[in-house]
Amino acid sequence: MKLTMFLTASLIIAVLATASANASLYDVENALKKADQLTKAGRYEEAVEELTVTLIDIPDSEKVRVYDALSWIKLMSGDIHAALDDMDTAVKYGDGDPCVYMRRARMFNNLSEPGMAAMDVDRAMETGCSEPEIYTLRGKLYLQEGDTLNAIRLLYKGLAGGADKLDSLGYCGFAYTLLGYPAVATAFYTEALKLAPDNPGIHSELADSLVMSGRFKKAFKHYERAVELDANKGFTANNYAYTLFMQGKVDRARGIFQKLNKTEPTPYSLCNMMEIGVFEHNWSSAFTYGKLCLSSFEADNQTARSERFYVLAIARALETIQRDKLLMHPRTQIDLARQHIKYGEYSDAVAAFLVALMMDPKNIEANYEAGRLMSLMGDTLKGFSLLN
Repeated sequence: MKLTMFLTASLIIAVLATASANASLYDVENALKKADQLTKAGRYEEAVEELTVTLIDIPDSEKVRVYDALSWIKLMSGDIHAALDDMDTAVKYGDGDPCVYMRRARMFNNLSEPGMAAMDVDRAMETGCSEPEIYTLRGKLYLQEGDTLNAIRLLYKGLAGGADKLDSLGYCGFAYTLLGYPAVATAFYTEALKLAPDNPGIHSELADSLVMSGRFKKAFKHYERAVELDANKGFTANNYAYTLFMQGKVDRARGIFQKLNKTEPTPYSLCNMMEIGVFEHNWSSAFTYGKLCLSSFEADNQTARSERFYVLAIARALETIQRDKLLMHPRTQIDLARQHIKYGEYSDAVAAFLVALMMDPKNIEANYEAGRLMSLMGDTLKGFSLLN
C-alpha cells in the first residue's frame, strides 16, 4: 500500500516558544540555524560539532532543543544508535513538554518501529500535546494498524494546519481508497496537489483513485505527469502501464514494462509482462516472465500478505501453460473458479478468475467475481478496483 509515496524527508528541529532567561556563552538560535545549513549541505560532522560545543555552557532548559536537533542530524548521517540516545536525552531534558514524546515518536516511525511510535504519540496526546502534526502521525499509525475509521477521525484534525497538512490530505485520500470511496479520495488528492503541484507521489495516488472511479483519460494525464516529474518512480510507471494494458493499449504498456525490466525490474513489472504474454497467447514469453516473477516474489521479504492470491494466479497460469494450452481460455477458467467456490476453495477460485482476466482484462464476469472474493478475503483495495 502506498502509505509514504508522497512524503519528503526533512530535518526536524524543534524550536521551543520560550527563550532562556539565563545568559550563556553560546547563542543557541544561531547554532541551530548554522547546524541546519551544514546538514542540508551534507556536512553532518561539522553540524554535530557546532551543536555539541553549545552544550558546554547553556541552561538545561535549552538542551532539549540541541539534543533534539543532534538526534536528527545523526539519524540522517546513518548513526541510528547515537540518534536514539540523543533523542532519549532530549526527552529527559524536555520533562514537562508533552510534545517531546511526539518528536521521539516521529523518529521511531522513520525507523519503521510503529509500535514504539504509537506508544510515544499516545503518551504525548494523553499528557496534553495538541499540535496538528500529532494527529497526522497518529492517523498514519492507525492506518498501519488497519483501523481506518480512527485514522480518518484523527487525520481530519490534522487538516487544521501545521507542517503536516499535506500528509493529512494524502493519508485521508488513501484511507478513503481503502474504504472503497475513490471519488472522495480523489477530492483529497486534488486538494493536496494544490499545496504541492509538482509532487510525483500525489499525481500517482490521484491517478490510482481516478482509475478506481473509471476515469481513465484523466488518470493517464496524472500518471504521465508523475513519471515526468520522477522518471525513476518505477511503481508509478508500473501502475500507469498496467492501466494502459487494461484499456487495451497493449503496445504502449509493453514498452513501459520492458523499460522497467531493463533498469529496475520488480515482481509486478515482470508479472505484468507475463500477463501480456498470456493475453497474446505468446506462451514462451509468458512462461519466461512468469518464472522470473515468482522468483522475484520469493526474494522479496516485504511481499504483502494480500499478494498471495496474485502469486497463486501466476503459478496456476504457468501450470496451465505447461499442461494444456486449451485451458488458457477465459470461459474455462471462470467455470473452474465456480467449481472451486462450490467447494469453498476461495483462494483457488480467485486465482482462476485472475487467470481469466490475464487473457481477457475486460471480462465483466471475471472482474466482478474476482473483486467480490478479494474484498471478502481482506484485500479491499484490489477488490474495489476490480469491482469499479
